[in-house]
Parts: sequence; C-alpha cells; structure tokens
Amino acid sequence: MPVFPYHPPSQGVLRAKLNQAGRVVEVEATMGRDVRPSDLAAMIATLARWYDQTTQLVAMVDARIADVSNSMNSAEKERQGACATPCTRRARP
Repeated sequence: MPVFPYHPPSQGVLRAKLNQAGRVVEVEATMGRDVRPSDLAAMIATLARWYDQTTQLVAMVDARIADVSNSMNSAEKERQGACATPCTRRARP
C-alpha cells in the first residue's frame, strides 16, 4: 500500500523553533489571516481573556514555587538545627 504524506490545513500557519534550554518559543514567521473589521472586537475580547487567564496562571505558579521554596528552606533550617546540637550515642554493652 503506498504511503501518502498528510498535510493538515493549518500547516504553514506558524513556523517556530522551541528553545527548551531557554524555555522560549522563537517565532520565525506566521501566515496572515483576513480579519474583517466586524471581527476585531471579538478578537480583542478573546485575547484580553487569554491574557488575564495566563497572567493569573503565572501568578499561581509563582506563588506555588515560592511556597515550595519556603518549605524547603524551613526544612533545611530544621535539619541544620538538629545537626548543630551534639548527638549522644549510647555505648553498646
């Protein structure tokens, strides 16, 4: 059976590189899209909602990272405090 390449209709809409080390997506090119003036208000509202949601998500992730960091720092201080006091061992009989 012959193999035919599949080209989805959205192919070529966006060309980008994922930089995992830098944790960014570098957009090289995008395909233009016809937008009617009557579509602009809805598009702006959608983008504003997306922005608000992603801003809230980033704030939640940052807060969680801070909580985990504080917990780790507290645990480390407790561990260091426990090791700072001399431990006595019982001699074996």
